[in-house]
Amino acid sequence: MLTLYCFQFFIFSICVHIFTVFTYLVYYSDFMSTKYFQEIQPEYDYIIVGSGTAGSIIAHRLATETNYTFIVVEAGSRSHAFLEAPVLGPFFHGSILDWQYETVPQEHACFAMKNNKCKLAQGKIIGGSSKLNNMIHIRDAVA
Repeated sequence: MLTLYCFQFFIFSICVHIFTVFTYLVYYSDFMSTKYFQEIQPEYDYIIVGSGTAGSIIAHRLATETNYTFIVVEAGSRSHAFLEAPVLGPFFHGSILDWQYETVPQEHACFAMKNNKCKLAQGKIIGGSSKLNNMIHIRDAVA
């Protein structure tokens, strides 16, 4: 029975490592392809920083209802098919697609966490934190 558990642990570890390597490959291949092949104009009417839930809505409104020029600036990469399934979002917590913020030490919360600091999953990807948080929009606690 012990060998079965060890084998299961080994297979699970291999799958996690492959998933992590795949995430890095998707992130950096997207980063390299978009960095050099974008046409950036010298001037815009609006600059939208972040393409999360709010940034995407603002960009859509500007694109469909006005003639203004705008650019959306995102620190992360484009979304991948894995991130379209909400059940896989928590697998990306703590990855390269997450800002990996922590709270200040809490006195009455986060008892199971190291130094009583909770993790705040904030997405560094088009779609923002809702991609990491099962498609739930969460107001940023970080200013």
